[in-house]
Amino acid sequence: DLFVTLPHGFYFDVWWSVGTNDSNLSSDFADEIDYSFGWEGKISETLTLNVGVSYFDLVDLGKFSEDLIQLRASVSHEIEIGTHALSPFIQFEYIIPVNWDDVEGGIQINLGLKHSFELHENWSVQQQLQVIYDSGVAGLDSGFIAEYGAKLSWEITDNVTVNLLQFWAMRP
Repeated sequence: DLFVTLPHGFYFDVWWSVGTNDSNLSSDFADEIDYSFGWEGKISETLTLNVGVSYFDLVDLGKFSEDLIQLRASVSHEIEIGTHALSPFIQFEYIIPVNWDDVEGGIQINLGLKHSFELHENWSVQQQLQVIYDSGVAGLDSGFIAEYGAKLSWEITDNVTVNLLQFWAMRP
């Protein structure tokens, strides 16, 4: 995961996922590359707004078919406690299938809590726990999903961060 901060709150992110179920790239939905562009900034003294768009390049990688486009907006409130930061958030997503036969898009609403802390100078850990309502995006069943994620980040410069290790688990 390569995250680049641009001037005036804009950012660009490239995220690559490889499933642990086999050694073949581009074999199932655990293998994907996500391209994101967005803006994040303060909308009040205590609230942060993040809006963006992502293109999820799914199986088969690089063929730009049966992929997803995600439009999203989130609001969060950061609470700092020493070197720790807690951020409750709510995120709204509209997901659009690209070149899928008989599959419609839908919405996801995420409600969660982010926690981050500094390990040493430019090294930090972020974790997130959220509950997601999924309206049935890409032909899946609608319902609630619990998701936990954690990552180890290295801030190479003020504008470039590499998330070296990531773990995500979800349960319907």
